[in-house]
Amino acid sequence: MFSPRRWIGFLFGRHDALLIERLASEIALRCHPEVSDRIAHRKHSLDRSMLKGYVRARAAALIAEEVEAAAATSDAVARLRFQLTAAIREKLVSQVVEDLLHAAAAPSRMAAAA
Repeated sequence: MFSPRRWIGFLFGRHDALLIERLASEIALRCHPEVSDRIAHRKHSLDRSMLKGYVRARAAALIAEEVEAAAATSDAVARLRFQLTAAIREKLVSQVVEDLLHAAAAPSRMAAAA
């Protein structure tokens, strides 16, 4: 089975796959704090799948802004904007959800240890 990275490489060529991977990582890292702040108040009231959907919804406009800004600087990025958007969304959602779930679990683990 192909990983998402291998699928991108297979479908779009090695250079495009590396460009998407690099930009998606950079943009996801840049967006992470703002998206986390936007949804921190809901982390305790949602289960994992609902949290993923909530993160996707709250991150959509921010991701679109970042992709459009990147597309304005490069024809290659403009050509790959849909693939880049999908890659950023997947990275950002998984990073934010994992961070929020670990942060929520940490106090309960500390209380149990005490």
